[in-house]
Amino acid sequence: MPTLRLSLRDIHEPLPDVCLVCGQDATIAKDKTFAWHPPWVWVTLLLGLVPFAIIALVLTKRVKIQAPLCHEHRYHWALRTATILLGIFVLLGGAIACINVPSETVAGWCWIAWFVALMAWLSMAVVLSTTAVRVVSITDHDIDIAGVALQFVDAMDNWGPARRGPRDYLGPYRLRPPTADDADDNFDVPEKRTSSETPKRVADDDVNIRDKSRRSTPPDDRIRE
Repeated sequence: MPTLRLSLRDIHEPLPDVCLVCGQDATIAKDKTFAWHPPWVWVTLLLGLVPFAIIALVLTKRVKIQAPLCHEHRYHWALRTATILLGIFVLLGGAIACINVPSETVAGWCWIAWFVALMAWLSMAVVLSTTAVRVVSITDHDIDIAGVALQFVDAMDNWGPARRGPRDYLGPYRLRPPTADDADDNFDVPEKRTSSETPKRVADDDVNIRDKSRRSTPPDDRIRE
């Protein structure tokens, strides 16, 4: 799935009526707030949960857009969030149940089952996160959104702000490898000058010789000439 870059100064304008997820005709536009912080912030978890929360809160950037969605994907982000949260509650309930098991033998099997459920939940959370339309980065000028439909990226070529031309518009930019459709795009590339076309420079020694010859010429000879 391609990655799309949008300029923050034009993000408030309505996006094309194409589903951001599948590329079909959009039937609804939902408010979606993307949040992002630098990846290195996760390293601060080694310092503790409180330092991590403070640093993440300070460095997190948020951008709100009107996301066009079709009827099938109108709960694209809500279903994923609900599934991940439900898994967390199940894991918490399983941990409480394992703690209250009176038999040590049963408790051991209970914790093994809980660990397997934890691994399954982590795998599910990774899959749900990486397959969703998600933010890659947010700067002071633009936002990069990954996982968007290719049809939506193509529709951005005829988007209102994009028709203003490159001088008035900073995006969108396609962050994907070029395809056969991009081969028709013509770009004016300046031709490289050959060595024969490069202007020749006069050697410094020749200039000094000419200057000396002019200075050595008597004033009378100059008048005669």
